[in-house]
Amino acid sequence: MRSATLRLGNAPSPGLAVYDMPLMNKWDAKNLGRFSSGFQATSDDPKGISPALNTDGKWSPILIVAAKRDARIPMEQAETLVKNLKKSGKKEGTDFKYIVQEQGTHNLPYDDVHMQWINEAYAWLEKHNPAYIASDGDTAPPVAKLN
Repeated sequence: MRSATLRLGNAPSPGLAVYDMPLMNKWDAKNLGRFSSGFQATSDDPKGISPALNTDGKWSPILIVAAKRDARIPMEQAETLVKNLKKSGKKEGTDFKYIVQEQGTHNLPYDDVHMQWINEAYAWLEKHNPAYIASDGDTAPPVAKLN
């Protein structure tokens, strides 16, 4: 039985995120200085926990939403992930969808931007959730209907 935890190769993922920890740590040090020390997730293997640096192999479908005016997570994060997904043979529209919100910020303060994210995430999850692969040999999980 598959876990309910969202993990690469296990379930579809919608959302905004840090995809390249070494790149984010570098950005933080430059733009936030001492404040950034220990602010991000820490790991002995920052490359190993970075989806953008590990795009080969099996991946679950992913919805990538980037906000052009996000002062916290630079566009470079999503752009790096998309570039590396394509380099690994992943296809936009099948393996991932990339949305750039021109007016988006880190906190989605505008109703139209917020609603676009909600509608895109809903459509993505409706299409890809649960991420069940019959050939894995396990039992299909129950499907919840969203009203």
